[in-house]
Amino acid sequence: MKKGRSWRDYEKELLAKGKISEEEMMVEKLKMDFAKLLYNCRSHRKLTQKELAHKMGVQQQHIARIESGEENLTLETIGKLLLALRSVLRVDLVEKKKITEGILEFA
Repeated sequence: MKKGRSWRDYEKELLAKGKISEEEMMVEKLKMDFAKLLYNCRSHRKLTQKELAHKMGVQQQHIARIESGEENLTLETIGKLLLALRSVLRVDLVEKKKITEGILEFA
C-alpha cells in the first residue's frame, strides 16, 4: 500500500489482480487502517520516523514499512509502538453490514 492511496483505489487494485478472499481483503484493510492511524499519531506527536524507530530500537525503514501497510504486525510490535508513542489502542468489534460485489462494508 503506497502512502496517500485511498482504500477504494487499493481495493480495486487487489480485486483486479485476481481472486482474493474475504479474509485477505479484511487483513489488507486492517493493515491500511492501522498504518494511517500510526502515521497520524506519530505526526501529532511531531516525531519523525527516525525518532520513533530510535525509541523502539528498530531502523527507520521498519517504521516506513509499517506506515505503508506492508508489515503484518505482531502484538509485541504493536505494544512497542504504543509505548513509544505514549498511547493506548482501543478496539471495537462491529458486525459487518453486508458484502457487495466482493467489497466489504463495515459499520
